[in-house]
Amino acid sequence: MRIHKVLITSIALATSAAPAVIAQADEKGETGEKETSLDKIPKAARDALVKEAGKDKITKVKEEKKDGKTLYEAYVTPAKGNAYEIEVDGSGKLLHKGHAD
Repeated sequence: MRIHKVLITSIALATSAAPAVIAQADEKGETGEKETSLDKIPKAARDALVKEAGKDKITKVKEEKKDGKTLYEAYVTPAKGNAYEIEVDGSGKLLHKGHAD
């Protein structure tokens, strides 16, 4: 019975702390990701993602705020091999290209 009470208390404390963690992330300018599409992002970012993907298929595009900057991430599926991600900033600067995390 004691273990049951400890478990319930632990769960209650963990779930009550979640809003504080989210609020802390928002204060840092990190609002998380939202799905978007190539036609809704800046031309420079779109052109960079398409160039880096080459003939591979871009299956998903996400927009993310991080450290006050807007970043764009494409999920890419090649004809052969493993899926990968490409991340650029609004000016089209390549920030990351590699295996999906």
